[in-house]
Formats: sequence, structure tokens, C-alpha cells
Amino acid sequence: PYKRAISSDVAIDMIVAGECGAFSSVMLDIFKKVAPRFESMYTKELRLGASDPVEEYRRILRRGFEQGIEVGNSSSLENIVHLLLDINANLAAKMRRDRGTSVLSKDAYLDYLEAFDSNQVTCVGTVYFDVNGLHEYNREHGHNQGDAMLAEVGRSIMEVFGEEHAYRTGGDEFVAICEGMPEQELARMVEQVEDLFEQRGLSCAVGYEWRDSDLDMDAMIRSADMSMFQNKTRFYEESGRRNTRGGGIISALG
Repeated sequence: PYKRAISSDVAIDMIVAGECGAFSSVMLDIFKKVAPRFESMYTKELRLGASDPVEEYRRILRRGFEQGIEVGNSSSLENIVHLLLDINANLAAKMRRDRGTSVLSKDAYLDYLEAFDSNQVTCVGTVYFDVNGLHEYNREHGHNQGDAMLAEVGRSIMEVFGEEHAYRTGGDEFVAICEGMPEQELARMVEQVEDLFEQRGLSCAVGYEWRDSDLDMDAMIRSADMSMFQNKTRFYEESGRRNTRGGGIISALG
């Protein structure tokens, strides 16, 4: 994972240590445009042959911060470093989002599961979503329309559960996770998102699990998935279509 520089001192340490991997290619490109002017101002000092080259380089970098170098609309090298850090933060935020739907990505979901600490929460609810009949929809309307429909599903989930609680975990699968929410409130939100799907002409199977003890997140996700399976089974029983996963009535066709 990328390291983050939280101050100019840390940024200097990273540069001195050659930890350029902490910067994206975009930031490196910007830094390269700055470097020639910075280097030209201190070439003579770099040639002095200090007894500790690393400390000398650190001192020169610090002087660059202190004196400032005009580049474009930035008044100092420090401003440019802050700009680079802002770009890095923006890129990191974008990487956490699924490009097709703007909900949090599967990588963000896996990061959440890895970091989840049941000792830090009193209760948690997980909601599992699976879009009904995505394959058929794609065949009938084309993949572009299918992608647009998935994006609308994602927007609907975020609208109800919030942008920081909705994840896309598969092609037609989404998960919402709500910590510290009473069970009645979670059930109300599930009903709200189902109403929103219906209003927008979307068909999505939904299942959820809520607990205030034994907060095993993996087990909760499996339980919510099973609840969704039952919901989807009823949908396909009513529509008369068959399951391609497991040989019975369809539960996760998409």
C-alpha cells in the first residue's frame, strides 16, 4: 500500500529515502517538472561534497520548502508537495469506488471486512442485493443498457444507506453494511430501498441479517445471502424461470 506523507517533514523523509512509489505516476510527472528548477538552484551546494550526503540533501530540500520556488500558480515547492498529496488522496478515493456504479468497490469491501472489529460495535446489519435477470436484460437491451441499470441500482442503494456503506461485490451483487443501527431502522431502510427499486422499475432480490451479539461478519454475510436467495427463489417461482446455480429455482441468475 502507498505511504502517506502527513507533513512536509514526512514528505522530505520519503523523498530522501527514495520512496517514490508512494506517489502515483501523475504525481511523479508533476514532480519531474518541478525538479529541474529546484536542482538548478542548488547544484553548487550539492557539489560541495558534504560529509553526510543524505543529511545535506535533506537540508537542501528543507531550504527549498523555506525559500519557495515559483512554479505556475504555486508560490512554493511546499505548495506543490501539498498539491501532490491532494492528488494522491483524490486518486485513492477514486480507486475505492466502482467505476460502473460509483458505489464502494470490492477492494474497499474486502478492506472493510479485514479491518472489522466486533469489539468496537454494539450491533451491525448486513444487506445483500442481487439484481434479477441481468443476463436476460443484457441480451434483450444490450450491455450498455444493462450497465446503466446496474448504475441505477447502485444509486438507489447509496440513496438509502449512504455512500460510505454500499459496496459492489460482484457483477450484479451489492452489499450494504450498517454499524450501530437498531434492527427496526435497518428493516425500515430495507423496505425503503425495495420501494425505491419498484418506483424506478428495477428488480432486485434483497436479504438482510442483523445482530447485536456473535458479530461474525462472514457468517452474517452468508446469512444475508441466504435470505436474499429465498427472496430471489420466490421471484423466479412466480416468473417461472429456472435456476442455473445448484439445479433448482434460480437464486442468483444475472
